[in-house]
Amino acid sequence: MHLVRRERKPLLAAALGAAAVCSLICVAASTSVAHASTRIPVTGLPGFGQTVVDMAISRVFVSEGTAPSSSDSTTPAQGIVVTDLSGNYLTTIDEGTGAQGLTLAPDGKLYAALSLAGKVAQIDPATYSETDYPLPAGDAPQYVVAQSGKVWVSYDTGTAGAIGDITPGATSSFQDDSILSPSPWSSAPLLAADPSDGGTVVAVSTGQAPPALASFDVSGATPVVNAHGSSLPDCAFQATEIAVFSGGRQFTVDCSVGSIHPNLLEDPVFSSTDLSEQALYPAPSGAGAIAVAPDGAVAAGSTSTSTFRDADLNVYAPVPPRLTHSYTLEDTWGGFGSEPANLAPGGLAWGDSTVLVAVLAESVANNAAPEVFEVHVMSYPLLAQTQLGLDGINPEPLGQSITISGSLTQQDFDNQAPYPGQTVTLSRTSADGATVQIGQTITNEFGQFTFSDTPPALGTYSYSASFAGDPATNTAPDTTSGTVAVLKPAQASLQLPQAILANQSVQLTGVLTGNGAPAAGKTMNIIRIAPDGTTVLLGQVVTDSGGAFSITDTPSEVGTYTYTASFFGDEDTGPASATSTLTVLDPAHITLQLPQTALPNQTVGGSGSLAFASGAAASGKTITITRSNPDGTTTVITITTDTKGSFSFRDKPSALGTYTYTARYADSATGIVTGQASASVTVAKES
Repeated sequence: MHLVRRERKPLLAAALGAAAVCSLICVAASTSVAHASTRIPVTGLPGFGQTVVDMAISRVFVSEGTAPSSSDSTTPAQGIVVTDLSGNYLTTIDEGTGAQGLTLAPDGKLYAALSLAGKVAQIDPATYSETDYPLPAGDAPQYVVAQSGKVWVSYDTGTAGAIGDITPGATSSFQDDSILSPSPWSSAPLLAADPSDGGTVVAVSTGQAPPALASFDVSGATPVVNAHGSSLPDCAFQATEIAVFSGGRQFTVDCSVGSIHPNLLEDPVFSSTDLSEQALYPAPSGAGAIAVAPDGAVAAGSTSTSTFRDADLNVYAPVPPRLTHSYTLEDTWGGFGSEPANLAPGGLAWGDSTVLVAVLAESVANNAAPEVFEVHVMSYPLLAQTQLGLDGINPEPLGQSITISGSLTQQDFDNQAPYPGQTVTLSRTSADGATVQIGQTITNEFGQFTFSDTPPALGTYSYSASFAGDPATNTAPDTTSGTVAVLKPAQASLQLPQAILANQSVQLTGVLTGNGAPAAGKTMNIIRIAPDGTTVLLGQVVTDSGGAFSITDTPSEVGTYTYTASFFGDEDTGPASATSTLTVLDPAHITLQLPQTALPNQTVGGSGSLAFASGAAASGKTITITRSNPDGTTTVITITTDTKGSFSFRDKPSALGTYTYTARYADSATGIVTGQASASVTVAKES
């Protein structure tokens, strides 16, 4: 979710509890990106009733009302959706009961008005175990609050609205409280109660304009009406949400439904003693939703922003109340071309002043389900938002250092600006859950930071970078993480002969190991670089069970070839490569002529020629003549070719028998014979 700053300007608000009303707040709003808001929001709720945040167990509960499921919804209908504070969907409870009003009691229990089931559920937020408190047949509970040891329930009788109470622990304890209807309610009113449990309950009618409001003191044995009335200042239209400030002396109500100019409306604050107006809380684009945190922080939201980038949420710090930030709950759910999702009426709820939940609604052009809803969780909405980001962490083999780098930014109007000079802490968590702090570093002038770490063993590790926030600049903390695998160190070998003749087949062989053991089933890429620099992928081969691989090549160009066998690494084994060279020699063609017979001690003349397959000059080349004698000994004669590659020699064999002469040409660099020819002479006496 991107949160975009609206035009900066002073807005009206009031100092709650002050002797004089402060009508102008001079602290300009700035827009922040709530980085900790839901990265993957829970989407597709078919309906929406109310939402509460349980900070004790880090859970968000969202009732879905009585709307049926449709092809556009993704969660079970008419129940209570549960998420964590990161926005991850956990479960849906009380599916099909028409869950409407929700409240968290001082004892930590969650109470839900199950409208279709005709009962109020007491739910353990951690285990979801439930105790039901039925209402009389035909009565449909709508809203609940907990105050002074009881749960107060507004309900529809079928002809009117009413308020009753339940004593927790006594499942048949529901009773109607007629005194809480100082004037008839046309339908079940919205309820709110003092977060400090001081005994104040307030009610406002729904579906009528102007709404009727009433304030009660329920701290004694019998409830007392503090004040009631209608046609109050700045509350001329239908109500969507009501909230009591801690201590119970004041409450605020959103009453904007039905106005043709909701963008002109602000949320009033009334005294719970006499309903006198105390202050106004403006939302950026008009009223629609309001919520009060236990410490008095206020969120005022707009449900009818006119353009995609209009701000639709103001947040106010408590005592003295001041506007700190304006947000745009910008979301194009459904992809490019879809309409922005607006804040749902009554779609705000605080956990404490560090967590704010916003429920967004979007029309889907489906008559069966005209709207679907999504849940976003914002962290530290009162603070200037920061954002930590980690670069991609490259896996490294065991024993090698891993580099973890990233950046820290701070919201600066519509942009994220580098946040230099701040302390970032890095921790490493191994697969067994053990966490160690790697160290701390200071962001540079560009907000960047870098750590190095060498994990002690193979496996997958999670690295978490955290920024603790800066009270001096009123900036929010942030944390981000990334995972990386420590790989088996790999080693490759490659074997091939020193030299071969051009167009002769050669087999390349090698072995790949991972952490000293054969690495089977790994793909080796064989690259060949020819003498002219041409590089080709000779092929890919897969290692066998022993880590071995082989491939055949037939190089044709004379010169030095370079072969590299590379394994690029995978999810468990690091990269490795091995390189070897091969000299490809020019094949030589040699001829040798000798007489077939000779007399003892007669001079024998031999001749021949040298030529290369490539056509290269054969002049001045050394030819080695080896004479194999009849007695098994050998004699070596060395000669040099002339300008035409020809050569000749004279010899005088003395003993009777057959002499074999072999002419050889050997490559001068490698000593490898590239061509040879043989001829024999028989020495015998004249007959």
